[in-house]
Amino acid sequence: MKRKNGFTLVELLAVVVILGILSSIAIISVNKVNEKQKEVTKENIVSGILTGAKRYVADHPEVLDSIPHSINLSDLKGKYTDYDENKLDNITDTTVTIETCDNELKLKYSFGGYNDCGCEENNDTTNTANKICTN
Repeated sequence: MKRKNGFTLVELLAVVVILGILSSIAIISVNKVNEKQKEVTKENIVSGILTGAKRYVADHPEVLDSIPHSINLSDLKGKYTDYDENKLDNITDTTVTIETCDNELKLKYSFGGYNDCGCEENNDTTNTANKICTN
């Protein structure tokens, strides 16, 4: 009897199919992680812009005389906040809107479909410093 060395075509095909399935699962997982990272990056940038708007209002309290009030991003960039416009995909707003809440004791800062939850009760103790809500 003659002994063959190597693999049969069926064995090689089975290995290729298994590797294909594993690589497709890995690609899908990486894409989900990338999308989540993009969203977190956008929320961090928006949080920085809203914080910059609060600092701007602290330095320029006269803007509170005309509420609701809008602040251009160009007024904030540099001294009050710094951000990469390219990471704000799908946000075309160029202003931060400041409004009073119903009780008129709190302010709500809004930008690009997000706000600082200024009018909402914040019971989340895990991330109270950068709590961002969607409008």
